Amino acid sequence: MHVRKEDIVKENEDVFTGIGKIASEYHIELTSNAEPVVKPARRTPDALKQPLREELDRLLDLGILCEVREPTDWVNDIVLVTKPDGSLRLCLDPRELNKFIKRPHYYAKTLDDILPELRNTKVFSTLDLRSGYWNIPLDTSSQTLTTFSTIYGRFCFTRLPFGLISSQDIFQQDLDGI
Repeated sequence: MHVRKEDIVKENEDVFTGIGKIASEYHIELTSNAEPVVKPARRTPDALKQPLREELDRLLDLGILCEVREPTDWVNDIVLVTKPDGSLRLCLDPRELNKFIKRPHYYAKTLDDILPELRNTKVFSTLDLRSGYWNIPLDTSSQTLTTFSTIYGRFCFTRLPFGLISSQDIFQQDLDGI
């Protein structure tokens, strides 16, 4: 029996719309010797100012970011990457913060681990987990650790950002729990 992707998406539109959100929040745990670092906003080239404003607005609308008005101990760098379509990818660069994050070191299965589990499988599918980290909410204290500064103000992530040393472990752990 052949099932069309379009039919599945239409029948489950609520699942394929927006950014999902799991129930539990992730708490970023720091080592006891963590020394906060505040990085100033990097200069934004003129050609990237409007795309940056648009990406910030988009992420605010999605609830991935929120504005930060109060002082925070940590302010991270960001890196702006222009995508092939001309839009901008905003990447957190928490290099200093990563030095102090207690990483859970969750084991991610390899192909050798998975293949034996598939030996009698008859149906296969693929799923693109684009923006998958953003399905994992951060608790309030962890959100402030992801603060970054731009020419448009300070913001923080409300969801698990790319760039944290623990993001892959936390995402894989939650994925295995499904």
